Amino acid sequence: MTNAHTRLCLLTALLSASLASASVAAQTPGKPALKYNDMSDNTGVIKAVESGDSEALLALEKRPPSPLTALFAKAARARIGMDFQASTAAANQCIEESQKQKNMVQELACAMLKAGNELLQDHPGEWARQLNAMRTKFYPLLRQSQGQAFALSDLEKIPDYAPFLQFKDDVAIEGNSGAPWSLGIHVLKKGPLNPVSTIEPMAVEVRSGETRFDAVLDTAGLMSLLNSPTAEALGIHAIPHWISTGSGDSGLGTVPSLSIGQVTLRNVPIAVGSSGTPNVIGLGTLRQLGQVTFSSKVVVVGADAPARCQTHPLVMRSTLIGTAPKLIVPIEVNGGRVRAVLDTGFTGVLDQYGTDNPDELNGKVEQTMQITAQGPVASTYVVKSKQIGLGDASQQVAVRVRAAKSGVIYVAGLKLLDGTSAYIDFNRRVMCFGG
Repeated sequence: MTNAHTRLCLLTALLSASLASASVAAQTPGKPALKYNDMSDNTGVIKAVESGDSEALLALEKRPPSPLTALFAKAARARIGMDFQASTAAANQCIEESQKQKNMVQELACAMLKAGNELLQDHPGEWARQLNAMRTKFYPLLRQSQGQAFALSDLEKIPDYAPFLQFKDDVAIEGNSGAPWSLGIHVLKKGPLNPVSTIEPMAVEVRSGETRFDAVLDTAGLMSLLNSPTAEALGIHAIPHWISTGSGDSGLGTVPSLSIGQVTLRNVPIAVGSSGTPNVIGLGTLRQLGQVTFSSKVVVVGADAPARCQTHPLVMRSTLIGTAPKLIVPIEVNGGRVRAVLDTGFTGVLDQYGTDNPDELNGKVEQTMQITAQGPVASTYVVKSKQIGLGDASQQVAVRVRAAKSGVIYVAGLKLLDGTSAYIDFNRRVMCFGG
């Protein structure tokens, strides 16, 4: 029996139970590609990555169903804590051991996690190269066993990786040392480089060369993004058909220089979106600043944690391949501790999606417009007053409660930081509220 045939038989055996029904859908024309979870997330590692559940991953490390699961969980837990070096090291171990055991499903999972670490560090070129290699290596065998239409949605984020394989990842930072400095936060100034008409996000002024423009500091954004008028003004020629953003299809380009306060970043990878999208400084770029303190009126870079600020490990959720990252922070709601997405690009105070108490949805129904890839979409909600605790601070907040299919998710906006601040140390990977 040939080695290739052995690998195919092993792969078929590994997938047969979990793909018994899914493979039919994969071979049906017009059906969407499968999610990786449909294949092999029997232990819950991928679910934990997507929800930012480090406790579940720690439990799997301590009592794993197999040594490979322990390595996968270790790599995933380091990813959630934004320790990308440790995560990649564990993922490499997982890949090596999976190859020894001829476990291609586990090898693919760890390879996807490893690639995602590159994207989260603002290395889109290396991310594209690794995902392209995965499709080249794994798809032939998967399609032999599951049908020619088989595809994984996570590996189909970009239809053709070829244009991005030569993209250079060489971002560098200058001036991020010395005394702390601050930038005032203001309502985004609309104009030729920010023709945004439907939303009024909070922004700071940044500069590229001699061109100044407003940009939203977004802890819930993957990478920095420029709208097409700004990109054109800066002479950026983007490679089309990059990852879709909230406003639709985008391109991938490089900003030769981007100055945020006293820091200048060189060769910054950016997505280029539509003209109606605000310019955004995403999480990948914000990480380069080190210590960042957010409040509703100012952002401070380089300062130590405020006094009486009890730090917590930094937690981030994302997909296995590194898209859709979100910072997760601990808050209190009516005396109970919950986790919330910290979205500094969100103009509201606190939104709640889903509820464990159906009565919360009773009351006057209000409506707002949300910007999506399909354009403005009406969103309905009910306002409920709740006591919200951020560290030592506590305040009564009008929370917008929306119906959701499963679970409860809180999203905290910049206005929740009125009278307090969120301190984030990306170097030590900790955060706290206070000051």
